[in-house]
Amino acid sequence: MAYRELFPSSLLRLVALASAIILVLFTASNILHKPQSYITPPSFFSSDRLSFPLPAQSSPVDSGSRRPIYKAPKDLLLPHTPPNSIPSESNVGKLTMLFNNKDPTYIRAIQSHEAHNRRYGYPLLVLRHSLVDGIWNKPAYILAALLEEMRKPEGERLEWLCWVDGDTVIMNPNIPLDIFLPPPPFSHIHLLLTEDPRGINNGVFLIKVNSWSIDLIAAVLAFPTFRPDVELVYRDQSAMIEVLKEKRFQKNHLLVPQRWFNAYQAEQEDEEKTWNFQVRHGDLLVHFAGVGNRDERMRWHLDMAEKHLPEYELELASTSYPTEIKEYWAEQHEKVERQRADAQRVVGEAGSLLKMVQTRLGTYGEKISAEEKEKVEKAVKEMRKTLDEERDDPDAIKHEMKILQETASPLEIVVQFAKQFLLKEAHTVIIKAERQLLQTENSEHPELMQAVQSKLEKLRELVARDPDKTEELRKAVDELNHASQDLKRKVDGD
Repeated sequence: MAYRELFPSSLLRLVALASAIILVLFTASNILHKPQSYITPPSFFSSDRLSFPLPAQSSPVDSGSRRPIYKAPKDLLLPHTPPNSIPSESNVGKLTMLFNNKDPTYIRAIQSHEAHNRRYGYPLLVLRHSLVDGIWNKPAYILAALLEEMRKPEGERLEWLCWVDGDTVIMNPNIPLDIFLPPPPFSHIHLLLTEDPRGINNGVFLIKVNSWSIDLIAAVLAFPTFRPDVELVYRDQSAMIEVLKEKRFQKNHLLVPQRWFNAYQAEQEDEEKTWNFQVRHGDLLVHFAGVGNRDERMRWHLDMAEKHLPEYELELASTSYPTEIKEYWAEQHEKVERQRADAQRVVGEAGSLLKMVQTRLGTYGEKISAEEKEKVEKAVKEMRKTLDEERDDPDAIKHEMKILQETASPLEIVVQFAKQFLLKEAHTVIIKAERQLLQTENSEHPELMQAVQSKLEKLRELVARDPDKTEELRKAVDELNHASQDLKRKVDGD
């Protein structure tokens, strides 16, 4: 079923409007805690609240942007983070949620992001109470954040949002999120995800702030309501997987190596024995998705993270990230080039098929039924439309080619019959010309006999080598007939 049938644009606008209303109510209920903006500046841990933003009015403003430059007072900085390491701003923001503010493990997990946020200027937004039912708070919150950012003038928006589940621990705050973003040739990529051995995991992902993302998350949020027949084993994650199968969203997301920003816990310290989806020294974070003894495992990694050990907090240049990222996008570029070449080949094949069917339709269209002819004409029209509108989609073109070939099958039967008739005619003309040459062997018209002989040899070669070239065959048959008639008239006149 097509995406437009599952989630019509009017429905997506309705969901977006509802989310906007939720956003307004949510913002109003938290106005005392968030006086200036919905996407807060980098936040710093406090015992009575999970986090709080610095007052916007005390922040200088960069001349190149109207967004405030948030700088933390020195007494709020963690001891290991020098004040001058705080950048002015970032185009990437983080989102997460934590409803149980009294759980020390999850509070520490959120706090593990603080050094990372301060170093690179990442705003952090934490949902602290429910907006909708259960896990669906996640897509609801992401949608609300996207809508709020899109409400701003383009130059003042965040460009990307990074969702992080609450059971993630930053192990290396020296790794910027920006290095994972698609390079310019991949500006059509709006979502970066990872997959584990079970499939896509959306515990940590990067999503671009634009209308495509709003449509995607709105569809995810609406999925259980409008597709209750689909079993969602992993709830919002399964809904996202299903929505990404829709044609509208297929080409604008990529799966990147899991270790980049969604690594799982390794069972042992020996990195040579770890799987490629498990965390290694120098990796950005570790995610405890679906593991037993989660709190215990998280606490061990939190203890390591809070010690800021040099073997974990490698500088970016000392990690495998630069090489891995360069190789990944090079592979993606090669893949795109192969796809482009394949698309061009398919477009060429489709154009040839279209031309052939149109020619046959003009020549033999009256020899098939009116209903069959109408179907062929409709298929031709759809093929043209697909070539005009979806030239970059080989699968769509192949689909229409298959339909055109099947629809034109009655025409093909007529063509094959015509070919057989033409071949029979060609053989008849050849035999007739051979007899004529034998009968006029002593004729006084050698030039006309030579013309017949030349046309005869050409037709023989064509019948033997390329009998499917009906246009050339028809021409060769006619030429031999004309040459034979010219010779006959001269001989009869004598």
